[in-house]
Amino acid sequence: MVNDEYLLKQDKLDEIWHRNQKLREMVFERNELDYDMDLTSEWVEKNVIALMSELGEFANETDFKWWKQSATVDNEEFREELIDILFFWMQLAEVAYDDPQDLFEEYINKWEVNVERQESDY
Repeated sequence: MVNDEYLLKQDKLDEIWHRNQKLREMVFERNELDYDMDLTSEWVEKNVIALMSELGEFANETDFKWWKQSATVDNEEFREELIDILFFWMQLAEVAYDDPQDLFEEYINKWEVNVERQESDY
C-alpha cells in the first residue's frame, strides 16, 4: 500500500506514465540500447511480443483450463501479471500518444462511442 502523501495526491495515470518512462530509460542505459520510438520500430515489435507473453502468463494464472480438475487462482500472482501487462502496454502507449492527457482524451472519446453503441443495442 502506498503511504507516500505526495504519491497519494498525484494524478495516477500521469505518475504511472512518468515512472514507466524512467524505467525504460534505465533499461536503455543499462543495456546500451538505442531504439527509435515510432510505431514502426523494433522497439514496438519487441514490446508487442513482451505484452503477448505477459498476457499468456496472465492467462495461466486464471482457471481457464476448464478440462482440468479445479485449479486455484493465486490472487497475488494474478495481480502481478496484470501489472506486468500494464508496464508493456504503457510502453506502447508512450509511442502512440504524446502524453497522458492525449491518452486520456482518446480513451474518453472511445468510451463515449462504446456507451452510445451499448445504448443503441450495438
